[in-house]
Amino acid sequence: MSIVIECISCRTKKKAPDRLAGKRVRCKCGNVIAIPAEAPLATPSELDLSEISLMSHGDAVAAPTSCPSCMAVMQEGAILCVNCGFNKQTGQRVGDAGESGGAIEAAGESPTLTRKKVDAKPPPAWVSSVVKMLVFLVFAGGFGYAAYHIVQAVTFDPTKQREADMLVVSPKMKVNDVVKAIGRPPKEILTERDPSTADNVVKFVPKKLFWSNDFMDKYTEEDLQYGFTFVYKYTEREHLYIWFNSDGEVEYMEKHDPLQLLFGGQ
Repeated sequence: MSIVIECISCRTKKKAPDRLAGKRVRCKCGNVIAIPAEAPLATPSELDLSEISLMSHGDAVAAPTSCPSCMAVMQEGAILCVNCGFNKQTGQRVGDAGESGGAIEAAGESPTLTRKKVDAKPPPAWVSSVVKMLVFLVFAGGFGYAAYHIVQAVTFDPTKQREADMLVVSPKMKVNDVVKAIGRPPKEILTERDPSTADNVVKFVPKKLFWSNDFMDKYTEEDLQYGFTFVYKYTEREHLYIWFNSDGEVEYMEKHDPLQLLFGGQ
């Protein structure tokens, strides 16, 4: 007579002799099977013939091994409990990847290798000092630039600036020389009207031009045939007009107050 048992791991049924009742045997899949002490006996006629071919006589008797922590059945010679992670060598449960890897390796299984991130070598201390110095210089330069222009705006005297600009401009100066002497291009450039006043007809409507370094070459002779005017604006009421002939030479200059002209002449 034999005792029919079933492996809960691979679901394979086995036939064990009745003398192994109450013992533990190992299945081919490695799982340990406990044979009940008072199991009902089965005759071959009660078995499915399709399962008889899967059965084998009981393997060598295995000494019962259980986990000291959770009392789960452990494989013979195993160190790590697969149920709760208890390590019989260290007496502790697996808590991190490092200990788990060591415990699995000790248990005879292949550990899953994980790449440990290695921090890059920090830069030398002088690099940090240079960066801080550059940041400081940028902030200091920006602050100084802003402060300079604020002071210039607060202390700017438009009347004095206009008088100073008039001193550096002289007759027969060329266009580029005037811009260089004053230090900035004009706010506006206007063409002149036709000087002919026959029949009181204005034959040429003023045209607004724009400054460029190649001013004399950029505009046609038709644009400049009657000359043109540079308009420097200091305030809404303080302007400086500089008249040029068609060759780009200063003819004369004059102060202008648009509001005064608008409300009663100069």
